[in-house]
Amino acid sequence: MLDSLPSHIRNILFSYDFIVKYLEGKMSKEKFLEMLNLFKKDLMQSEAREYLRYLANADAESEFHRKAAHSRFVRFARKLGLDIATPQDKVNWIKSVNSEKFLDVLSVSAGLLSGIFRFLRWKRADKEHIEVRGIGGRILDLDPPQNSYKEFEKFFNFMQRNISVRNMPVWAVKLYFTIICAHMFPDGNGRIARNAYFFMMSNGLIDEEKSSKRVREIGEAMHILLQSVVLELLRKEGFNIKNYSQADEYRAHEDDTYFFVGYTMHLKYIAAKRVLQKRRLWKGEKSIVLGEWRKDMLKEFEQEYQKVRIGWFWMCIKIAEKYYKYFQNLLDRAILNK
Repeated sequence: MLDSLPSHIRNILFSYDFIVKYLEGKMSKEKFLEMLNLFKKDLMQSEAREYLRYLANADAESEFHRKAAHSRFVRFARKLGLDIATPQDKVNWIKSVNSEKFLDVLSVSAGLLSGIFRFLRWKRADKEHIEVRGIGGRILDLDPPQNSYKEFEKFFNFMQRNISVRNMPVWAVKLYFTIICAHMFPDGNGRIARNAYFFMMSNGLIDEEKSSKRVREIGEAMHILLQSVVLELLRKEGFNIKNYSQADEYRAHEDDTYFFVGYTMHLKYIAAKRVLQKRRLWKGEKSIVLGEWRKDMLKEFEQEYQKVRIGWFWMCIKIAEKYYKYFQNLLDRAILNK
């Protein structure tokens, strides 16, 4: 949009130092909007007033704010040395930090993409499950283990011991899905996962045009992974299921009037099945209504469900590794635009 503006409009905009600084990645979005409001009267009297109205209301996905976000990310990436880092440099850095430091760096990069300059230590939201809006508006229903950051730490420590230049693509794919499935932060998990993949797999710095393209491969990769995990978990429970359409029939929900469509319903089904089996009440039903259970059974269910959630988390990593070539191809197109 900036390039398509008449030259005299661009000259008006670029005559303001704060607009130039923002586009160069040297100013937070919060500060930019504050300055925009400060100069509002002056700007609204200029020929650029229509474009300024747009800037004041544009969301983060607009070309103007994406350009500023990209500039902030590039400045940060250069400070990390990503523009000159070799694959071996990256491996050495991963081996030199702990999981908290690693997530701190990624959190800063995610914050910069959102227009936040101050460091925010991310903290997982206290939610029963998380609904993640994917490409095209589709909802991915996730329910990570409690204290999932501890499970992430186990994964990271294992990655540190085993990562090398040769196997970096495998670990990049696994890391991407581990961050998504751990869902440790109340916001920004997708950005953090994409930044992690970019950090490991990029060759230099991606240009603005490529970074602005959002393609459906990200949503597709997540759906395929979660469906594969549900299939594998149900098969481990003894069900002879050939595809996800068959697996979709096995659900547990709160009552018989509200039927939520999501992947967590399958995990709850597995936990409920195990409780019924322990109590010798299992009759092979495909739909289980938890609202009909006694309090003591529900308490036992919660304990079993936590075990299932941990199993689900590690199964996500296992499936990501098993089909890493396929997922790498999707993520390369979506994140690196290869």
